[in-house]
Amino acid sequence: MKIECVRRNIESEYKGFVVKQRDDGLVPAVAYGKGFDNLTFFIDHISFVKNHKKIKSSIVTLKVNDREFLAYVKSCDIHPVTMRLMHVDFLLVNENDSYVFDVPVTLVSTDVCEGVKYGGSLNLVKRSLLVECVPSKMPKSINIDVANLGIGDVVKKSSIVLDEGVNFSKKEKCNVIVTVVGRKVRASKKEDIQEDVS
Repeated sequence: MKIECVRRNIESEYKGFVVKQRDDGLVPAVAYGKGFDNLTFFIDHISFVKNHKKIKSSIVTLKVNDREFLAYVKSCDIHPVTMRLMHVDFLLVNENDSYVFDVPVTLVSTDVCEGVKYGGSLNLVKRSLLVECVPSKMPKSINIDVANLGIGDVVKKSSIVLDEGVNFSKKEKCNVIVTVVGRKVRASKKEDIQEDVS
């Protein structure tokens, strides 16, 4: 996906300039990466929010003036009260270099999960996992089929098969990704909470 960017000239900006740009529907952003000069620019608020899920889980092309850069959304700052997007950080990448990406976990076949049928509940322990690969191999999501999971079953990181050329990052320390918890376990947790309160 291509994102049109409006290059900033911070030295010529007057006081309140960024606030005015936000009022006009633009969001300040910065892009940086090893071997690149830092870029500061504005992006369209409505377009970014509308396509946020798609943008966050993929490599995008930033078009700044007449140049194009491959990038990945590193972080987004959200206003705690208005929930408005305030700032975006992009990581600039080279197509032949490996990077660590934070990829969302998606549970598949939740409606036919064996454990849920018998009164259990699915517990997604980690909503995203760190993987390492070149940009073109970055997965949009890590899909885990839970159809055959029974009560008490767990899915560990070691049992997840990634695409060729994609590996879990050494920075990813979480081992258990999904569990199926039974009624008794849930009830005992509630009792423990009630005892702590009393």
